[in-house]
Amino acid sequence: RVIPGSHKVDPDSGRFDAAMFLRPDLSENKLLIEQAITVELNPGDVLFFHSRLFHAAGRNLSDETKLSVVFTYHQASNKPIKNTRSARFPSIVM
Repeated sequence: RVIPGSHKVDPDSGRFDAAMFLRPDLSENKLLIEQAITVELNPGDVLFFHSRLFHAAGRNLSDETKLSVVFTYHQASNKPIKNTRSARFPSIVM
């Protein structure tokens, strides 16, 4: 699921829970969460999106292992948020 246009939003840290998900109990987040859409992908499909776009994968309900490959590309001015998964690894400057 993705929330179209959410990469243009700059919410304050109080709108997130400890796991850095939008808090659904806040009215200002409910408006965003209601705009979420499901992106249907087939095996081998690729989804590209802005690094600040709110996104989440659904739980794997099958008996098969679900694998994904993640590469992030960002401008030097768009650094990952500290203490998030995106910030765990150093950037490769090209």
